[in-house]
Amino acid sequence: LLIYPNPTKGELIIKTNLSEINFINFSVHNILGNQVFKGKTRNKISLSMVPSGFYFIELNINNQLKVFKIQKI
Repeated sequence: LLIYPNPTKGELIIKTNLSEINFINFSVHNILGNQVFKGKTRNKISLSMVPSGFYFIELNINNQLKVFKIQKI
């Protein structure tokens, strides 16, 4: 599982080797842990609506939670 680019200017790409996934549930949290927004995606997350800073991206894939720290510039 990869999420890139990091840092990003706005759009994140999610790469997974699981071919059976239709959608990935995700949530974006600020550095204080507050949820900024959530949604579903196939392979991209747009951070264009949030200000620059650090965020935690939670991905729920097949009931497994993965967390990534991302910097938006």
